[in-house]
Amino acid sequence: QENEERLAKEQQEKEVQEEEERLAKDQQEKEKQEENECLVNEKQETDQQEKEHQEKERQKEKDCLGQEQETEEETEKHLQDKDPKDKEREEDKENDHEGAGQGSMEKELKADEETTDGDKETPGATSDT
Repeated sequence: QENEERLAKEQQEKEVQEEEERLAKDQQEKEKQEENECLVNEKQETDQQEKEHQEKERQKEKDCLGQEQETEEETEKHLQDKDPKDKEREEDKENDHEGAGQGSMEKELKADEETTDGDKETPGATSDT
């Protein structure tokens, strides 16, 4: 009978130990799952923030390009509204600013000569010597 009691006690201790191990394992699994969920949530949040940031950057670029296009369209319309000589001078000025205005000075000088009607004197100069 002592032997049976000892065996029953050992069996009970073994079952208690197995139950404690199972509870500890379940607790570890639960903590691991919570940690994984947290990491997934952080990744999703980070991805969302990155996506929003990229969208803002794209919108900025789009706005900048739109403004450049509007400026070019305004300049073109402005040039269309001018008379041909003024238009040519304006284009030459733009080319000068872009570094591609070679020969524009000659055009301007030629245009200035055409407007002086052959008058070779410089304005403000006196012929008295």
